[in-house]
Amino acid sequence: MNFSLQDENGQQIGFLVMLPDDDLPTQGQCLVKLMLAQENMAQTTPAIILKNLAQLGTLRWQFDGQKTLLMDANNEIIGMIREHLLNINSTTFIMTDLTGIV
Repeated sequence: MNFSLQDENGQQIGFLVMLPDDDLPTQGQCLVKLMLAQENMAQTTPAIILKNLAQLGTLRWQFDGQKTLLMDANNEIIGMIREHLLNINSTTFIMTDLTGIV
């Protein structure tokens, strides 16, 4: 599953790639990539959050009923996805599914 991430103003800010585990499709690994639409966005809170997540490397995700949890390597919850919105540290990212888009 590949998603484009936008800030609350709809500006492109990065990508989220989620890969399910072979044996459990309700959980897996994910990566965050910071890719700003404009250079002047680099010091915004959403950009700093995604940059920090990207530096963590591979993260984990797990579907939990009505939401999907994002976790770090220590299985600490760092974010939550619900209804195509990713929330991390009180910051909301709008997720656009890129499946099938080339």
